[in-house]
Amino acid sequence: MSRLAVFVVSLSVAVSAVTPHLASAADPADHSSVIDEAGGRVAFHYADGTVAVYHRGHERPIVTIQGPQRIDRLLLSGDTLVASGPDGVWIWRAGTGELIQRLIPSDPLVLSEDGRHLATGSLLFEVGILQPIAAWPAASAVAFSDDGARVATLHGDHAVLREVPEPIEVR
Repeated sequence: MSRLAVFVVSLSVAVSAVTPHLASAADPADHSSVIDEAGGRVAFHYADGTVAVYHRGHERPIVTIQGPQRIDRLLLSGDTLVASGPDGVWIWRAGTGELIQRLIPSDPLVLSEDGRHLATGSLLFEVGILQPIAAWPAASAVAFSDDGARVATLHGDHAVLREVPEPIEVR
């Protein structure tokens, strides 16, 4: 089983020097970030609920989104930005800030590397499709394979590897 290529990090006060126009909106020590290595983007979540997406190395954000105030997890892959917290899961287009979908709270949560699928502890979604495309018993951990073709779930002391279904055709 492979690691997810998205790295979630806690940032220090030094981030305020990189993003001075947002630093005043929140306590710079109270935020999180996520890096999409393949897409060259980084997203920051600030304590006031602001989520800003940047091209790495750029000073101005591509998009600024007013997200929920409390976010426990921030995921970024391709053009998909996902935030989860106690009030639910929000899925946006990272380039435009368009809200694609909002889901009920769930734990755990993982986004496929290509940004097309979102897996929770018991459901698999194709991003942008409101109905789940697969379901399984509640899992304590979820991970996608590097190619996004399989999803692994951990149930107690055993793991189950499943194929991701073909995309749903919406008419």
